[in-house]
Amino acid sequence: MTDAAAPPPPSPFGPAPAPGQPTPEQLEVAVWFARTEVLVPNPWYGRASAVLIGAVFAVMVASGVDARAPRVADLVRWGANVTGRTLHGEPWRLLSAAFLHAGFLHVLVNAWGFWQMRWVERTLGRTGFVVVWLVAAVAGNLASLAREGTVVTVGASGALCGLLGASLGSVLAPRRSGVPRPLRRAMVSNMLVLVAVNAWLGATVPAIDNHAHAGGFVAGLLVALATVRPPTPEAARGRARRAALAGLVAAVVLGATFVAVAAAHPREDGGGAPTAASPVHEAAMLVERASARNLDAIRRVQERKPTLEDRRWVATEALEVAERVAALAAEAAQDGAPAAVVERLRVWVTTQRVYVAQAREALEGLDRSR
Repeated sequence: MTDAAAPPPPSPFGPAPAPGQPTPEQLEVAVWFARTEVLVPNPWYGRASAVLIGAVFAVMVASGVDARAPRVADLVRWGANVTGRTLHGEPWRLLSAAFLHAGFLHVLVNAWGFWQMRWVERTLGRTGFVVVWLVAAVAGNLASLAREGTVVTVGASGALCGLLGASLGSVLAPRRSGVPRPLRRAMVSNMLVLVAVNAWLGATVPAIDNHAHAGGFVAGLLVALATVRPPTPEAARGRARRAALAGLVAAVVLGATFVAVAAAHPREDGGGAPTAASPVHEAAMLVERASARNLDAIRRVQERKPTLEDRRWVATEALEVAERVAALAAEAAQDGAPAAVVERLRVWVTTQRVYVAQAREALEGLDRSR
C-alpha cells in the first residue's frame, strides 16, 4: 500500500483560476482599462491629428506644391521652421512647421503614428493630449534650431515623439498613474524598442531630425510625469486644470529657451526677417539632400550593388542639383548674402562636379568588371 500524495502548498497569490477564467493580473488590467474607457469613452484626438495633417498636406498639393518632394521655397512660404526667420521675427514657425510635411511618404508615416495614439488621451485626458501635442511640437522644433548653421525643418514628428514620451512617462510613475504591473512591463518594453528604432533611424537617415525627436520626446515625458493620475472620477476632475498649468509652465520654459537660442544665433546679415524664401536656405537644403544621396550611391557602388536610382542620380540629377545650387549662390550674392556663405556654396558645387566625374568612372569600371 502506497502513501497518499501530499497536497500542494497553497499559492501565495491565492487559488489558481478555473480553466477558462482570467488570472488576477488579467482582471487587474481589465478593470484599469474599463476605468479609462469610462473617463474617455471615445479617444479620437489622435485620429483627428492624422486627418488634420493630411488635410493640410492636401491643401498644399492643391496649391501647386510638389507632393513627392516639395521645394524648400514652398515649405518656407507655408511656414517651415527656418533658423534665421524663426529666431528673428517669426517665432510662430515653431508651431506652423509641425503641420507641414516634405512629401507624401513623410505625412503618411506621421499620420499612421497619430492614428495609433489612444493611450495618452486615456491616461492624461483630452486637454492633456492637446498640451503634450503643442508643447512637444514647439520643443522639438526649438531643439532643431539649437544646432549650428541654417536649419529648415517641417513635420509633426516632434509632437508624435512627445506623445510617445508621454506614454512612457505614464508608466514610469505607477503610483501616480495606477497602471497595472503587467501592463507597465509590456509598455516599457514596447517604448524602449520604439525609442531605439527612432534613434537608429535618425542616426542613419540624414533627412530624419533626431534633435526634434529628442526634444519632443523629453517634453512629452515631463508633461506626463507632472500631470498623470490614476483613472478615478476624483482625479479626472482635475485633469484639465493640471494639463493647463503644465502647459503654462512649459510655455515659460520654452520662451526662455527661445531667447537663449536666438541670442546664440545672431543674423548673419544683421537685418530683420526676410520677406521671401532665402536662396541660401534653399541651397542649404539641396546641399544636405544631395550629400546624403552621394553617400548612399557611393556605398552601394562599393558594395557592387548600385540601383537604377543611383545610376540616374549620377547620370543627370546630381549635376542638375549642382547647377541649381550654383544659380542660388549667384542669386544670394546679388541679395547681399555674406561672402563666406556664398563661397561655401560655390566650393560645394565644384566638389559636386568632381564627385559626379568620379562616380561615373566607378560605375563604368564596375560594368566592365562584369
